[in-house]
Amino acid sequence: MHASRSSRRALWLAVPLGLASLAPGVAHAQYTSDTDWAGADFIPASGATIAGTHYNIGTFHVLPGTTVYVAAYTGSTYGSATINASSIIIEGTLVADGRGYLGGVSVSGPDPSGNGLPGGGSGGGGGGQRGSYVGSSGGGGAGHGGAGGVGGDGEMLPGAGGPAYGSMTASDAMMGSGGGAGGSHAQPGFECWIGGLGGKGGAAIALNAAGAVTISGVVSANGDPGALSGYCFGANGAAGGGGGAGGGILVTGTSGSVTGTVRANGGAGGAGGDTVLGYCGIGGGGGGAGGRVKIIGAITTSSATLQATGGAAGPNGTCTAGSPAPGAAGTVYTFVPPTTDSDGDGYTTSGGDCNDGNASIHPGAAEVCDGQDDDCDGLLLSTELDLDGDGARACAGDCNDMAATVFPGAPELCDGLDNNCDLMVPATEVDADGDGSYGCGGDCDDADPSVYPGAAEVCDGVDDDCEPGTTAGDETDADGDGVPVCAMDCNDGDATVYPGAPEVCNDIDHDCDGLSGAAEGDGDADGYGACAGDCDDNDPDTHPGATDIPGDGIDQDCDGMDAPIDPGPDYDRDDDGFNGSEFGGNDCDDSNPSVNPGLPEACADGADNDCNGLTDGADDACAGTVSSCACRAAGERPAGAGGGGAAAWLLGLGAAVAVAGIARRRRR
Repeated sequence: MHASRSSRRALWLAVPLGLASLAPGVAHAQYTSDTDWAGADFIPASGATIAGTHYNIGTFHVLPGTTVYVAAYTGSTYGSATINASSIIIEGTLVADGRGYLGGVSVSGPDPSGNGLPGGGSGGGGGGQRGSYVGSSGGGGAGHGGAGGVGGDGEMLPGAGGPAYGSMTASDAMMGSGGGAGGSHAQPGFECWIGGLGGKGGAAIALNAAGAVTISGVVSANGDPGALSGYCFGANGAAGGGGGAGGGILVTGTSGSVTGTVRANGGAGGAGGDTVLGYCGIGGGGGGAGGRVKIIGAITTSSATLQATGGAAGPNGTCTAGSPAPGAAGTVYTFVPPTTDSDGDGYTTSGGDCNDGNASIHPGAAEVCDGQDDDCDGLLLSTELDLDGDGARACAGDCNDMAATVFPGAPELCDGLDNNCDLMVPATEVDADGDGSYGCGGDCDDADPSVYPGAAEVCDGVDDDCEPGTTAGDETDADGDGVPVCAMDCNDGDATVYPGAPEVCNDIDHDCDGLSGAAEGDGDADGYGACAGDCDDNDPDTHPGATDIPGDGIDQDCDGMDAPIDPGPDYDRDDDGFNGSEFGGNDCDDSNPSVNPGLPEACADGADNDCNGLTDGADDACAGTVSSCACRAAGERPAGAGGGGAAAWLLGLGAAVAVAGIARRRRR
């Protein structure tokens, strides 16, 4: 069979990648997650590991000389690989040997738990028992396509072979079970004689092609052999483990051939210990059963090697009584579907028609909204599923395929959903206040989250539980002040009266504390209460009309401020440091800061600056100045001036005339 041009191009690209993956220090590729290949080819390099489901592949191709592995089962995941492709070509080797269920283990002999543990899987082989001295028994082989072989006797009962399971004809592939562990040696000092491990089962491989399958290489899912026991003194002194069962291999396609090898053989049992220190030897492990090989489709197998043989029994030690048994053969099943076209759509089952009773279903048919794989590609659109089982699909207008009460034409329920898928939710089904209750369900106020059927009734004047006959007391609010009677409104006929209302200075108890406004206050018995303006009802000296003491920080007359201190008369109004004469001071003009006894006479400002009773030139302090000359030329001279004074006066006058003459000469 020849690969397509695109796959040949992919082959050339894959070869260097494969070679690189074999280079020292380069990790091999891992394909262990479910993957949609979107029509691309999948050509793993040598050493690659695959697991999970890989679908929508163009061509899956294991190249000649390439070895690809199925990821081993870990106890919780892997151990199987499914390939869904248009075509499948195996020219190299696809290996799943010993990658299925785990084999049983054993522990040291002196420990009472020296019995071998059974293998994993529904056909796991039984564990052999520890012997009291040397005679421990072998582990049983695992079952799958047939039953596993029983282990060999020591002086104890051997491990039982695992049962067969699975179907010979079903289109599936199952992992092989693990063999049971052999029993350990029982005496102190011989802890190295530990029973052999059970062999691991083969993994599961499913190769499904929508077209041709070509296998000229090897597809293998053998079980592992059981292990020998530990050695002491150069001898094998404990029981052998049972062999693992062969795994499961499924190959489907519409055409093609198998000329290579497809096998799922059981693993051999481990050998029992031989005679040690004069005692008889130990039981061998039973063989693992063969697995299941299934080839379904018009695929020729005449030149193929198809195997599912049971594993050989592990040999007993010398003179051991019961012999271990080999594993039973598994099953090899080939089936070519009928080539008739029962529905007359032009396609047979061998030609890929997945429903030969319905002419609208065949390869290449158009997918329609009917919940069936119309084009036989193995896929069903999610919109064609009816997840809620209401008989309607998303592709047919089911607007919520997770709710069985929602589908086109469904009756509208009071559940907040668009049950009939008309893209409208009735207003009565909207929970506007988010209290979990709808108007259609009895919510009498969908704007108040505290009001809904079943709510606790409280004293708020509201029908909280939407049951008009139930109240939390007298919830009447006749005066409309927002406080019902049950909330301690002491006068439900007066809207100014309710708990917490501002108190008014009258004979009414506005705040419902048992006291009228006039009675509330005057705690200091000064004749004024709080409502009468007493700003400190604990101090009898503080009330409206009381004498306010200046500067003590207390507002005794309750006018909003403390009385200021009287500073008294201003004795020095011009702030020149001398008190005015009207207050007994010697400042002759207390409105002019340039006039006081401490200043010199200015001689030309018309003021008595020094307050000596003389102004300007009349003051001796101004003698010899122009102002004094002018004064004295006018017949004034200083009082008390005698002969000396007259001389001085004349001298000054002459000086003044001289100065005036000089000034005139300069002007010329």
